[in-house]
Amino acid sequence: MKKLPIRWNIVIEIVAASLWFILLFLVSINVLYRINEAVILLLIGTFVYAIWYRHKFRINLEMLILFMFGTAYFMIYVQYMPISPRTYVMFWLGPPVMYFIGYLFLAKRNMYLLKWILFTIVFGLFTYGFLNMLPYFGDMSDYPDIRIAYDFWEGYWVVATLEGIYFTGMTSLLIYNLIHLSIKKHLILKLINFAAIGFSAYFSILLENRTFFFLTAIVFVVVLLVELFLSKLKFYKPLLISLGFVAVVYFSYQYDLFGIQTYIVQTDWYIRFTTMLEAGIENDPRIPIYGLFKDQFLTYPLGGFQMDIAGLDYAHNLWIDVYYAVGIYPFILLVLYSFLTIYTMIRILLTKYIKKDMKILIFSLFIGYLVNFMTEPILEGVPYIFMLFCLINGLSSKYLYLNLLDQKEMSKTL
Repeated sequence: MKKLPIRWNIVIEIVAASLWFILLFLVSINVLYRINEAVILLLIGTFVYAIWYRHKFRINLEMLILFMFGTAYFMIYVQYMPISPRTYVMFWLGPPVMYFIGYLFLAKRNMYLLKWILFTIVFGLFTYGFLNMLPYFGDMSDYPDIRIAYDFWEGYWVVATLEGIYFTGMTSLLIYNLIHLSIKKHLILKLINFAAIGFSAYFSILLENRTFFFLTAIVFVVVLLVELFLSKLKFYKPLLISLGFVAVVYFSYQYDLFGIQTYIVQTDWYIRFTTMLEAGIENDPRIPIYGLFKDQFLTYPLGGFQMDIAGLDYAHNLWIDVYYAVGIYPFILLVLYSFLTIYTMIRILLTKYIKKDMKILIFSLFIGYLVNFMTEPILEGVPYIFMLFCLINGLSSKYLYLNLLDQKEMSKTL
């Protein structure tokens, strides 16, 4: 077969990658509330792309354990809950398929796309969360005074804590924005991220969501510490930039710049936040669940939603919620998968063959969602967030593998 001219190869490459990014964006915004169909289309698109460009694939331990977890979860879950086509994707095949998609799509020839893939996921999730909040820009007298958003596609209620998860990615990139996005080269991206963080904070105040602010502070500190560690003797610059940003935020609030303080202290969020501080964070109803889980471990090895979780509907922790729903076997597999992904992330941070900005970008999203998984009912509330997290894991694992492979090949040529 006659080879295509180089310019046509470039055109085809751009079109193919663009179509794949569109499919990914549609998945991230839960398009038309048809997440199953969107994931299947993304899988087909990835297969076509990978076959056309002859991407190599190998099964690794993370994917194997994730598939085993999904299988165990599904087989036990359906003993207690009804089966639907959605159940097969969300609880069984969805997570390993998304990991597979991330691992298969990335290759040496398109490694540079990883940054834009991660941005697409984060921006897509934020867009979906933003669309859910559109009613709050209208006449609020038409809506009940409760902590909910409204799904943009179907109109069903989305509770405040779950709505906040769609903003996690954007706020997790704060350190990356401050230190690694330059005003000259990335001004538009920088402004979009700041604007999205601002809207996320505003929406969280409207919904009286305290978790968003705690998560932002925790991720900011953790990512900053990693940034300082990676910077070694040149740590003073990122430290000054970060402290400068904190100072601007603090003094803007203290001196009521643009009426920020005036607005905040008049909100129900402020009342709820100060009440919590006065009572003590340890009095949060989710805290006793950890002690109850320890006391009841092995009591309900097959789950069945029988464990005492202090009268709450969910434990608000991904791992404990898995034990609560389906018992110890899927719980152990999920813990093992989590440790494997943490090990991969540590290797990414420690390898000298990956640029620091990419390390911080990947780590920011990883730690942001991991912390969020410790505070919300993920699989029972927003399971497709876990699927996208698995996609990020697959991409990260392949990115590490490709960089190490490049280094081995370079070493052989020397």
